[in-house]
Amino acid sequence: MSKYKNEKVEVPLSAMIDITFLLLSYFIVTQSTPIEEAFIALNKPSIRPNPPSDIPPPTLDIYLQSDRYLVMNRSYTSIKDLKPFIDQYSENAPNSTVNLKLSGHARTQKFVDLLDLLAATKMQKHINIAYLKDKISE
Repeated sequence: MSKYKNEKVEVPLSAMIDITFLLLSYFIVTQSTPIEEAFIALNKPSIRPNPPSDIPPPTLDIYLQSDRYLVMNRSYTSIKDLKPFIDQYSENAPNSTVNLKLSGHARTQKFVDLLDLLAATKMQKHINIAYLKDKISE
């Protein structure tokens, strides 16, 4: 038999108490309170409806034929007749795109007059010019 069998072993309590206090102080110092808002933040749908998306401005199609202007199914024979319509349209939709569609028989003077009118109403910013091979039925 071993000589240590009947001996009582004492555990050093002072060392265990020191470690316990060290661990307790470590956890107290490093403790951080949880931020409740961080756990509550969800992507909830908005109560208010989304604002309407940007609607592009309307386009104005002007067909220039040899003797007249066709705008929105209306026929104008001179630039003086067309001017009130363009003035009103530019007030209602100043940023609209203007599509000029030129017939093969369109006269240069009518085209220049139309460009001058669009410049006077400040609608010359967005102009598309197309040359039509086929003449629009008159």
